[in-house]
Amino acid sequence: MMDVGEMPFGISYHSKDSDLLAVGMIDGAFGVYDTKSKSCRGCKANKGSGSCRVVDWAGWTENIVAGYESGQIRIWDCTKMKGTWKNKVGGSVCCSLGLQENVFAIGDDQGCISVWDVRSAPTLGGSLQVHEDYVSDLTKASNLLLASGADGRLSILEPRKNLKRIAQSDPQDDELFCLQVMKQGKKVVCGTQTGALVIWSWDRWGDSSDRAIGHPESVDTMLKIDEDTLCTGSSDGIIRLVKIFPSLKILANLDNHSAFPIERLAHNADSSVIASISHDTIVRFFCLDDIQSSDHDNDENEMSSSESADSQDDDDPQIAKASAAMAKKKANKNEYSTASFRPLHISPSVNHSNDDDDGAFVSTSSAAKIIKRPLPSSFTSKKGEMKKKKRGVIGDSDFFDGFL
Repeated sequence: MMDVGEMPFGISYHSKDSDLLAVGMIDGAFGVYDTKSKSCRGCKANKGSGSCRVVDWAGWTENIVAGYESGQIRIWDCTKMKGTWKNKVGGSVCCSLGLQENVFAIGDDQGCISVWDVRSAPTLGGSLQVHEDYVSDLTKASNLLLASGADGRLSILEPRKNLKRIAQSDPQDDELFCLQVMKQGKKVVCGTQTGALVIWSWDRWGDSSDRAIGHPESVDTMLKIDEDTLCTGSSDGIIRLVKIFPSLKILANLDNHSAFPIERLAHNADSSVIASISHDTIVRFFCLDDIQSSDHDNDENEMSSSESADSQDDDDPQIAKASAAMAKKKANKNEYSTASFRPLHISPSVNHSNDDDDGAFVSTSSAAKIIKRPLPSSFTSKKGEMKKKKRGVIGDSDFFDGFL
């Protein structure tokens, strides 16, 4: 667990360094933290731009993309904590996605998606009004850009030349808050306001093909664990490990953020640790090895119970039937149990500064100790909501060369 001093809005792990984490905060600053040495490498404030809503390494090793409430986009050199590029979109930045090194996409609260190429002269690779409400999430698959919107639509775009929309789903009854591509690119899963997971089959973008019910409140963020399994963050404050295919199965409740909804989830470069943020000032960490170990133990218990029932079948069919029913009941109980995983606790001291327009670099180091303890039992909390502001309209789009 790590206290960053301000409410975090965005988190992003370094694409190669598993211990390097960037956090964007409500006061407009972002910090870069080394979770192994238990220190903050630096904190950068961006005066007059509002909250830092998005941070994304976007495939870089030294630079990071930061998106702000004012619509400003900046690239920061994290070795020197110095800005190297900036531009602006028409609305508040809601999400970003690195398409490749030096090329990234931005979604804003006006429903626009823009692609930026900063390999030589910074250019706007394309801009398109895609949704009637804010763009909630972006991901990529098969050289295509996928976007979910609060208007209840899933959009598929071609980003390699001038940005163009090639397909869009029918409007759903729910707002779409997040998305992931599953089953080796055959399925697209979206989290919704009512808690249902809406599923599309690839190339069938009209109406959704399935809905998975099981979350009591909205699913605000998702993290892909494998092709069948997701980690979901809900507005009830609970992080869940969920198996989507062949049918919805909640494997475990990992932890909760008290009365606050889960806003973002991220895993590090080697996928060994999951980080989560909410509406408090804490970044929480979970060891993915513990999650997989617990899931494996439950599978072994199911298999052991099943084998025991099969061995009794030869002796007495009635006993075998009763034993099988008991084993099924026990498996279902384990399926929804709350597992005790190891959170990591880090408490660095962080100072934010706004001494000048470009921000001030504050290098800090602390001797915080990493503590391991079991998580408390999860509980359902009152739903919290974040209101989105509306601003401006994005400019005309330009043409640029393909990059994938």
